[in-house]
Amino acid sequence: MQGDVRTYRHPAVIEGEASWSTLEEISTKLTNSVSDINRVIYRLTPKQVGEEILKNLLPIVDDLERVVGAVNSETKKDDIIIHDGIKLIITKIEKYFKKWQVKPIGKPGDILNINLHDAMMVKTEKGKKDNEILEVFEKGYKYKDHVLRHAKVIVNKK
Repeated sequence: MQGDVRTYRHPAVIEGEASWSTLEEISTKLTNSVSDINRVIYRLTPKQVGEEILKNLLPIVDDLERVVGAVNSETKKDDIIIHDGIKLIITKIEKYFKKWQVKPIGKPGDILNINLHDAMMVKTEKGKKDNEILEVFEKGYKYKDHVLRHAKVIVNKK
């Protein structure tokens, strides 16, 4: 990863090539994740299968969100189409997550909980509480009562 955690961009975006090749790369990751899921299904219990499927989907959602953040929808018509298409995919995935009782963890203003969050950095901001989450670098997720992935956050330290 290059630079500050808040400015991460997909390598294709850094070189100004946020286009269909980026979508093809994400599609390849999705295909590979599905293959991983198929291999895992035969070794796990039904509950473990559900959690494993969800864990495999999380990096794909992260990549889609990064591409949406990187596409400059004010300059190019193709960028607008890509941006809107990816946002539609994210919305559908979030709908299924809600249906499957998968909930995001961590938002600015929450207090750090080591059972739910991983503090990646600390900052000092006046007017904020000690251990208050200032920024979320990567969302965490819970499946029912089980943490699938801790949220990676930046917290306030006095």
